[in-house]
Amino acid sequence: MVLNGPLGNFFAGLQLVIPSLLDEVFWEQLIGVKAISVLKLLLSNETILLSGSVLLGPSFATYLRSVYSSLKNFIEYRFYVSIEIDDQEVIYRPIAAFIAEQMESVNLKRAQGEHDVRQSDDDRGYYGRQARSTTNPTINLQPVLDNEHKFLYKRRTFWVIRLSEEASHNTSSAGDAFSRLISGSQKSSTRITMRGRDIMELRGYLQEWIDSYYSKKDNKLVVYKCGHGRRPNECTWEEKVTKDIRDFDTVILKKGQKEELLQDANDFLSRQHWYADCGIPYRHGCLLSGPPGTGKTSVVRSLTSRLGKKLASISLTGLTSDEEFENMVATAPSGCILLLEDVDHCLKVIEDSKGNSSATAPQSGHITLPGLLNVMDGLDMRDGTIFFMTCNDPSILPPVMKRRGRIDKEVVLDYADAYQVRMMFERFFKKPHAGDEASWNRICENVVKAIPQGEFSTAELQGFFLEYTFHLERVAVQTEDSFNDLFSKIDSFRAEIKKSRLDWETREKTKLDQLYEKTRTNEKKVEELEIKSNGNNSTISKKSKRKRKNTKAASSESVSSLSTPSSVPPSPSLSTVSSDTSSLEKETTKTF
Repeated sequence: MVLNGPLGNFFAGLQLVIPSLLDEVFWEQLIGVKAISVLKLLLSNETILLSGSVLLGPSFATYLRSVYSSLKNFIEYRFYVSIEIDDQEVIYRPIAAFIAEQMESVNLKRAQGEHDVRQSDDDRGYYGRQARSTTNPTINLQPVLDNEHKFLYKRRTFWVIRLSEEASHNTSSAGDAFSRLISGSQKSSTRITMRGRDIMELRGYLQEWIDSYYSKKDNKLVVYKCGHGRRPNECTWEEKVTKDIRDFDTVILKKGQKEELLQDANDFLSRQHWYADCGIPYRHGCLLSGPPGTGKTSVVRSLTSRLGKKLASISLTGLTSDEEFENMVATAPSGCILLLEDVDHCLKVIEDSKGNSSATAPQSGHITLPGLLNVMDGLDMRDGTIFFMTCNDPSILPPVMKRRGRIDKEVVLDYADAYQVRMMFERFFKKPHAGDEASWNRICENVVKAIPQGEFSTAELQGFFLEYTFHLERVAVQTEDSFNDLFSKIDSFRAEIKKSRLDWETREKTKLDQLYEKTRTNEKKVEELEIKSNGNNSTISKKSKRKRKNTKAASSESVSSLSTPSSVPPSPSLSTVSSDTSSLEKETTKTF
């Protein structure tokens, strides 16, 4: 084959140059006859030759590796495109699941075994290999780190490799590596490579895999949870669980409440242009308050499914700073309803910390009220976000938090009334009933009369009815007399609920003690730092004694408020530990 053009000229010139480079006369003319003689003498001496090889060999090998790496990078840069995805990215799981489907036929010789803590819906692991489902722990097989595999998709070849921290080309700074070493976290990622020059083409394939993953979950509720990242104030969203959609009709609230929430959400979602024309931040806040078990989280989940959204949940009590909270809200997955749980617990922690921390030390270890209010104002939220806040005791929330513009809708979910009792009873027992409509109405009226209104949560009633449902299934014919046993157990059920709420208050007392103990420990650490920095030992000691005295008094006051409930079981809310709420409301209102 004859080469023409520039490439042919290059090889022709190379054929002329090589003989000259191998000619001794050329080198004598270039560096001199004496230099050539010295080189011949040195190379003829085996000792000198061996010493030179030992000294220069590693350097030469390093140079060759550098040349090979540069050549490889040049070829990959010119003819291949790749995208690297961190294992803590939200899109990591959909892409890993798609790769697992494509790699089922790969004959793996080496694999990494681990406990399968999150089985996928089709019970397959990373590469589709998993032990059969048993009650024993199951082993999941994943590819070994830094091993490359390939698969075909739409007549294109894709190379996939799971990278460890050291193997990743996108290495971080030494400070980041040191912080991960201290925290014990280790980065891993997956790199997908294909032949081509347009990285947007590879991006399109990845987006196709992600869309395919979520298209299989159209009838599922995807729940995201946010965890702490590798660095301070860093957060990572992760698909935590996939649940079956709960029918909106199965959530039983007081008459009209459920429909009111649905209408409110639909009105907001249909007025995007109106919000833009009026210059109003396009976000919507709802507050759901009420005792535990009254359906706050359940109605949010069912409403999310009804609206065709995903759910992103944040526990406020687990946050460490305002910056972390802002990052969580700003990086929440798109198309999600945001759920902020236990806001009253969070405010109680803020209040107690404010009363017990040093006046000169910055507050840390939790979010602050101004930080919470800034997020509620919508500065860090995506447009179109609906966020729900849940609390047990709304009296703890300061008025500045519940003003219009921050909370647009407030719904109180209290203990079950007569309507809820009847609806729940019908949901469990109407189908098994073998009598006519008149007998069924009499049974429902008797149940409503027997179960006191405003005393039990819907979750407690569900547990009671569920237990009796299994008993009723063993009865051949369900008539009015079949429910006599249920009526006889109501008194014992009330006593059981009363005891469980007493246990709940005991646990809350224990949490308070732990909270104040943690506050004292943090206070001592701050004082030690102040002593070292200021050298003002006597002043710090007096201040410490006064604050410990105030802490002890506040603890005694809060613990004494956890009194034994009356014959009617009280609402297990945080009102029992909010003796200083009024002062917090006044101070907050004055500030904002």
